[in-house]
Amino acid sequence: MRRYGVIAVLSLVLVAPVHAATKLVVTGHGWGHGVGMSQWGAYGFARHGWSFQRILAHYYPGTQLGRAPVSRIRVLLAAQQQSATVACAAPMQVSDASGRSWTLPRRRYVVNASLKLAVGLKKVPRHGHRESLASVPVRRALRSPAVFDCPGAPLTWNGRAYHGLLVVRSTGRRVTR
Repeated sequence: MRRYGVIAVLSLVLVAPVHAATKLVVTGHGWGHGVGMSQWGAYGFARHGWSFQRILAHYYPGTQLGRAPVSRIRVLLAAQQQSATVACAAPMQVSDASGRSWTLPRRRYVVNASLKLAVGLKKVPRHGHRESLASVPVRRALRSPAVFDCPGAPLTWNGRAYHGLLVVRSTGRRVTR
């Protein structure tokens, strides 16, 4: 994941200013796709005393270094899945388009296009005990997009850990992150 993050950051630094509607798509597979900077080559140049500016100029001729106005990078992790599992090793927050937010206990949550999650508890009479109440989870349909945050640990999407927020959108039939 680090390699893709470096490529995305370098791409944002090296391109001309973009408009808000522009989408930059960076693809690759980790074993070389023939475009851009070779990690081992850059490492070798650095060991020979080259500055990062010289290395970047070598791999990206005709570009200029400059500050990028982007403060957040969004990465599409998955598209059009029927369902996915979101989890965190610590309690996490989920909010939706309505602006409401809920704290979720540490566990795995299956998210599908309905965006229904157990995001609260309600009191119901215990079976056979009218005077005694039990707390049961309440499943609510969240309004797309649902935003998951876990400040205490990385979030996982289908078992793979990610730092930052996970924004899950529903098309009504599938989910995208």
